[in-house]
Amino acid sequence: MASLVANARAQRHVTLAQVGTTLLGELLEAASDWVRAYCRTDFESAEVTETYDGQGRSTMFLDQLPVTDVATVTIDDQDGTTATEIDNSGDDQFLYDGETGELRFHPNGTADYTHFPAGFQNVTVKYTAGYAAIPELVNEAICQVAAALYRMGSSDKNPAFESERLGDYSYKLRADVADGGGILGKTTMQTLNFYRVLGRDY
Repeated sequence: MASLVANARAQRHVTLAQVGTTLLGELLEAASDWVRAYCRTDFESAEVTETYDGQGRSTMFLDQLPVTDVATVTIDDQDGTTATEIDNSGDDQFLYDGETGELRFHPNGTADYTHFPAGFQNVTVKYTAGYAAIPELVNEAICQVAAALYRMGSSDKNPAFESERLGDYSYKLRADVADGGGILGKTTMQTLNFYRVLGRDY
């Protein structure tokens, strides 16, 4: 996927200032993908169509954040022969929380359904999510990741190591490696955790 950060923005970072244009673009693309994967969201505003398992509840959670509009919800009947599309123009059939991705039926809605029927991949939601402008904290985190990747390519030191000893060779991994500490510093990780989409309860 494309980089979320422009080269000009990244070149204000001291480690990346002298990196060639082509290499810098590749580093930023890789770093953007890394941050997307870590945060489990795409960040850029886009129209999304996703299919979920219905849980028999009046509420469900969408995967991409922040949610800025919900266009339609299509529910497949149990026999798989009929699909009911519910138009949400004017937000009159569903309510949603943009920050958490929670979607629920409007209490005054007129749709035939009042809940998402239990089933496998039977609820399809067409919605818009993401940021019109990438938050500056995310931009900086991507630059930090790109800088770490650059240092990995120009140094013999593995950033995932806390310590390394040559005689009777031994090494100690950083305690936070499993959570991305081999790439990010603690402060940047804490920043990205504000944007990380947590696992759902179903």
